[in-house]
Amino acid sequence: MRLKPTLWFCARKDKVIFISDLNRIKGLLYILVNNFMRFIIQLKFHSNKLEFTYVGNSYSGYWFPEPLLNLRGTIYGIGLGLDSSFEQELVKRGYKFFGFEPENNSYFQSKRQFSDSKTEIYNFGIGTSNSY
Repeated sequence: MRLKPTLWFCARKDKVIFISDLNRIKGLLYILVNNFMRFIIQLKFHSNKLEFTYVGNSYSGYWFPEPLLNLRGTIYGIGLGLDSSFEQELVKRGYKFFGFEPENNSYFQSKRQFSDSKTEIYNFGIGTSNSY
């Protein structure tokens, strides 16, 4: 029998926090990844004065460099899930968006989220094989 973990912990500054809520753990990991990406982008642009704007919501959002916000390019979303707030906000700013979602519930949710735009959503994934 395989046991499910019931208690997780992480180190935060000078203390250890015990967390039993997997959604909270996901949220903390999400924040860490966002902060790490912001740091990497700042290194790439060699400037600590680079301004960032948070695009999306707390579930589906990322820090985005200000100079890139109004470039109006093309973005691709692969594995959209149930919330595409990040992509929706970029579409509102003039970006063209192509979305790929193989899971039917998420696909139909994405179609509803983008129903008022010229966004293209496809009901298949992108990968190197058909197996998981």
